[in-house]
Amino acid sequence: MFFANEINIQSIYATNLIAVVLLLVLFNCNFWRFKYKTYENKVLISLIILGFLASVDVVVSYLIDGKPGMSYRFFGHVTNSFIFIANMVGAFLWMLLIETHLRCEPSTRKKALLAIPMVVGLITIVVNLFVPCIYILDDNNSYGRKPLYMMMFGIDIFYMVYALVYFVINKIKGGLLKFFPIYLYIGPILLALIMETLIPGLTLSWPCYAISIAGVLASLQNEVIYRDQLTGLYNRSYLNFLQKNVFKKESLHITGVMLDLDDFKHINDKYGHAVGDIALQQMAKILKEAVGDMGNVIRYAGDEFIVLINSHKQVVIDACLEEIQRCIDKFNESKIADYKLSASMGYSIYNSKKQTVDDFMNNIDQKMYENKKRYHNID
Repeated sequence: MFFANEINIQSIYATNLIAVVLLLVLFNCNFWRFKYKTYENKVLISLIILGFLASVDVVVSYLIDGKPGMSYRFFGHVTNSFIFIANMVGAFLWMLLIETHLRCEPSTRKKALLAIPMVVGLITIVVNLFVPCIYILDDNNSYGRKPLYMMMFGIDIFYMVYALVYFVINKIKGGLLKFFPIYLYIGPILLALIMETLIPGLTLSWPCYAISIAGVLASLQNEVIYRDQLTGLYNRSYLNFLQKNVFKKESLHITGVMLDLDDFKHINDKYGHAVGDIALQQMAKILKEAVGDMGNVIRYAGDEFIVLINSHKQVVIDACLEEIQRCIDKFNESKIADYKLSASMGYSIYNSKKQTVDDFMNNIDQKMYENKKRYHNID
């Protein structure tokens, strides 16, 4: 029995050491990506740091488990409490990453609502220090589970399942290509959490967590060809891919909106091209926030953007256009920039049976140009 336990301990040290090394390598190899201070990158960095700390914490907790003395008892509570915190925060960050990647950064209100289960868990962890309800350290400082362990497990699963459901719903609603095979990333972590719950003493979640992060970063690397480096939006290569592989589907129901920034040359001339780049990034952020799950946003060329709305219904189209204008007005009213943004827009409903993709693109371009002429009072 002692020999089996020794083998188990050695495997725990080995697997978590591998997780630590893998996370360090991933951070180093993706340092170039993290120089861009996007919300998505901030979440990724947080996931890597959390995974590193938790993997080290697991090793320390097993080193001191079962050793008597007040100092070991203190560190036993620190390490075990941190593991529960890390599991919750990690699951919460995974959820934010997936939602941000598929659409846009969730609103502050939505993040606050989604954080409620995590806050409940954190309060319970504090209570556990005085009244053991999640775990207990016996007289020899050996770890044991208490009834509310399953509640903590349930919080982790809630965030994972939410992310899966969010992904599936958006994929069904979107109808367009997604480059994020979520099942390959969340699947290993879910499986590890379930196995750890069924088999006490098993520790697989953080090695699986590191593998999942590696998968996410590999997927993001594959997406580079379809991402605009300045704005983070899909680019023209992505649009070309859709035209060749997706637009041919008769079941596809989309509406194309072309937008062109008004007086963008004036912004560049007056404030410089660096500020012009910031203006494009602001417009990209506005469009992602406004469009949300109604469609996809593409940087077409220069200061031109295309929104592909996932519907033919006029009420959805009008709602999307109105939300775009509302978000532009909100930005201008905030006065966070010395310039104001406005855009000329034109849209057309795509019908694969009656028009070619080129006809569709020419149509939205023409509609946008007509709106542009009205803005500049051109006859």
